[in-house]
Amino acid sequence: MQFNLKLFIRFFPQLLNGYFATLKYAGVGILLSLLFGLIIGVVLCMRIPVITFILKWYIDIFRETPLIVQMYLLYYGLPYMGILLSAPVAGMMAIILNESAFVAEIVRGGIESINPGQERAALSLGFGRVHLLIRILLPQALKSIYPSLTGQASYVLKDTSLLTLVTIVELTSVSRYLNSKYLIPGTAFIGSAIFYVVTFWVIQFVVYLLQRRQKWN
Repeated sequence: MQFNLKLFIRFFPQLLNGYFATLKYAGVGILLSLLFGLIIGVVLCMRIPVITFILKWYIDIFRETPLIVQMYLLYYGLPYMGILLSAPVAGMMAIILNESAFVAEIVRGGIESINPGQERAALSLGFGRVHLLIRILLPQALKSIYPSLTGQASYVLKDTSLLTLVTIVELTSVSRYLNSKYLIPGTAFIGSAIFYVVTFWVIQFVVYLLQRRQKWN
């Protein structure tokens, strides 16, 4: 398996189009999984018995089953129940539900790691539970968990490669197409790997800048 630079340059426009599609799906997945994960994590810390029970079941199911199985069930399984989802909707729903479960646990752990004395002091001063979580505990937790959250962003980017299995055209599917048509696995897949690695480096650099800013502050 060899990497041919001339072929990579020749097929660069196709790979670039697939990369832009990957960035689009990854951007949506990152934003929504962070949003839903934050909400679920905060709700878990409210300790409402019935809701906490349901959310923990949701988190356990989506964390302990493979993403590809979830994607297949949503895209190929739901039609047997009369529910038809388009490939982008089913694929992104699987990614968002899966990653939101991980984000929720990160947020919950970050909030619960804060000194409980702050919670008791705030409650004694008359703060409501919701106000306490959103205005006092969550901002402190975010300062300590944002490296983990940015790590989840990297996972979302990699998860988009599975979208090819539900007929969505993105970077990995373009590589598969080029390999199947021209039999160039090295150029096709190493070429797509270059795009992924460069993007991960950018994410790591952003995390590094954020960490430096936090230390400086």
